[in-house]
Amino acid sequence: MTVSQEEDGIWIFGYGSLIWKVEFPYVKSIRGCVKGWCRRFWQGSVDHRGTQNAPGRVVTLVPAETIRSMGQLYPGETFVTWGIGYLIRKAEVEKVLQYLDYREKNGYSKVLVNIYEKEDSELPLVRDALIYIASESNSQWLGPCDEKVMVEQIFESRGPSGTNREYFEKLIDSMHSFGIFDAHLESLQTVAQQQFGAV
Repeated sequence: MTVSQEEDGIWIFGYGSLIWKVEFPYVKSIRGCVKGWCRRFWQGSVDHRGTQNAPGRVVTLVPAETIRSMGQLYPGETFVTWGIGYLIRKAEVEKVLQYLDYREKNGYSKVLVNIYEKEDSELPLVRDALIYIASESNSQWLGPCDEKVMVEQIFESRGPSGTNREYFEKLIDSMHSFGIFDAHLESLQTVAQQQFGAV
């Protein structure tokens, strides 16, 4: 099954806060996954979930080959990331992209990906969906670190959009509501329970 490109609009794929905080109009949404990427809390946030003096951590997608080369693969982890795709009507594309370009201005670039219904699906539901990804070349890239340090940073940071902890917990809650096991998120949740008795 393939979702048609109705009204010549575009699809946006959200894998972080766009899963639960959608502040733009869309025609329909679908749950799906992108292949060849891993979600990681490796991007610094100084404009939403942290400040210049105390950056928060938000998610980005990291290519499979980078994860392998850095030795950052979790046991049993697959190179699939789940999220939500949103179809934007053609007449609203420019306005929505202006909004997202501003929202994701802190180091994110636009990339095209295919959205799949299932991890083992061969044909995509949607071709050439737009996503925002922060690569390791951007100025706010934080990269990997000890997970205890990472969780402490997340739980202690706060910015104009709220606490970093809220972002973390809502992302985990979203994946649990999907019935999805995300190795990185589950590992951080375990650490958070040990350190803070939370989540």
